[in-house]
Amino acid sequence: MSDQASSIISVATRSGAVKWASVLTAAFVAGAGAIALGARAYDVGATAPHSAAVEWALRSGMEASIRAHAASVLIPPGIHLQDPQLAERAIGHYSVACSQCHGAPGHPAAPWMVLYPEPDDLTRPEVVSRWSDTELYWIIKHGIKDTGMIALGPTHREQDLWAVSAFVRQLPSMTGQRYHELVTRYQTERASIAAGAAHH
Repeated sequence: MSDQASSIISVATRSGAVKWASVLTAAFVAGAGAIALGARAYDVGATAPHSAAVEWALRSGMEASIRAHAASVLIPPGIHLQDPQLAERAIGHYSVACSQCHGAPGHPAAPWMVLYPEPDDLTRPEVVSRWSDTELYWIIKHGIKDTGMIALGPTHREQDLWAVSAFVRQLPSMTGQRYHELVTRYQTERASIAAGAAHH
């Protein structure tokens, strides 16, 4: 092949590459513009629910992700989520950090907690029984993105995470009177500790 022919082929190749790069760039810019326009039109407010199809896709994906990640969680020896004493250790954690969103026996969720998706009412048996023990633990430890569900893992010890998991497991069968007794005892103990510290 002559040098002239090689040069022509080289120029044509570069020209084709430039053309495809231009096409891809134009497509990318057009796509980005469409996404930007769509994002401006889509209502991301918590008072505007997703469509049924989007809601189903997000919910199904969330549940599948939790089950997949919780499959590797091992319950420590001696931990039983039906243990009342283990659950009682979590009354401070739940009453302070969880009850405003998820409710408690005799105490519905705070009316100003308007979140989307709406937090599950953990006093309902059908809500809690949907998750295994390790799945409850995983949710409590890691939280869930873009739902308002906080992650306790970064701020709580492992034993406390399992205690909260036990509390949630037993919550549907707990009476309002029992919950009130536990909260009152916790508040009394905290007040006593604070008073003791003030005198030192």
